[in-house]
Amino acid sequence: MNEQADSRDIVLTLLHIIGMLLILLCHFFQAEKIYYISEIVISGVPLFLFTSGFLSGKKEIKNIGKWYLKKAKRVLIPY
Repeated sequence: MNEQADSRDIVLTLLHIIGMLLILLCHFFQAEKIYYISEIVISGVPLFLFTSGFLSGKKEIKNIGKWYLKKAKRVLIPY
């Protein structure tokens, strides 16, 4: 059972990396003004977002107040 969960995590991580690479390719092709290819590889954005949300949703939150404070610092300080 544990081996199956580990292999699932590897697949999700690989999908996450593939989504990231597709986003980078999209930026590259847009910079080179090859828009028809960038429209195809932009499909990496939803893939990246969904896998990011799923992977972060699997993490256990022990102290919700600390978690919100950490997220607020991460977002509001650069803002």
